[in-house]
Amino acid sequence: MEILALDRSRIPEAVQVFNRENAPFELVAKLTVDLFESQVASKSTFDPGTSFLAVEDGRALGFALGCAGQGENHVADPAIGAVDGLFFPAERLRVGDALLERTIETLKARGARTIYGFASQPHYPFWRGIYFGAEPVCATAYTHAWAAFMAHGFEHHQQSFTFLGPAEPKDYRTDLDYEVSPLDVSTPWLRESWKGLSPRVLTSRKDGEDLGRVGFVFMPWMSERRGVAMAGIYTMWVDGKRRRQGIASSLMNRLFELLKGEGVTEVLVGTTVQNTAARRTYEKAGLRFVAFRTGTRCEVT
Repeated sequence: MEILALDRSRIPEAVQVFNRENAPFELVAKLTVDLFESQVASKSTFDPGTSFLAVEDGRALGFALGCAGQGENHVADPAIGAVDGLFFPAERLRVGDALLERTIETLKARGARTIYGFASQPHYPFWRGIYFGAEPVCATAYTHAWAAFMAHGFEHHQQSFTFLGPAEPKDYRTDLDYEVSPLDVSTPWLRESWKGLSPRVLTSRKDGEDLGRVGFVFMPWMSERRGVAMAGIYTMWVDGKRRRQGIASSLMNRLFELLKGEGVTEVLVGTTVQNTAARRTYEKAGLRFVAFRTGTRCEVT
């Protein structure tokens, strides 16, 4: 088995691996060479020097994407490493080990002192709207990849629930004002992270005061995979002084009304295990738990 640099000439092989290994998961879009080029290889964070493809007898078995994560001032920081994707067959654990070893080694040589394993902390350099929604984090159903991180000294950094359900609006507070606006993606990092997508924010106000907001985005690639129009929620916030006043539920139902009017039929959202308030809001809105995801972290010396 050889571990080769994932340069552009090998993108078609990486695409084959991705689709083969993610075939069981309906919440992962089908990848094409053009989509990989657009959403991964064209970004400044993509580095063939820290991304690798495992090949044996001329056949690609797996790949790992290594890159720098977001640091201060919304720019890439080599001290923050990320393995933002590790895909290989469950029956070939050594493939995952070899890919991870090489990626960690090269990230460390580039100056990484902390490395995140397919987690949120590097601020999603790749895979938005392709892998489990707007906030791509490793699905624990992909057990062998998660186990590979743990075997190499990574520890749990975050644990998230994923909810999915119909965009079916119910009653919401009509005494509030609602406004939709585009997300501010003025920094280069955010522009690249959201490339190809149009994230928006729905804000609720009363007497000019912001009470809460929910961020959402239409996801065309996952919609194509599932055969239904899908949107993802990527953030939810309610003013601490205004909680337990129906603000979050009203935002969700106003959002569902808006999305349904645009033809969206399914909504996907993730939230951390600790955020019980958000979990209750999503369940009350009719969304159901469908996946558990976990990101990992390793301090390197």
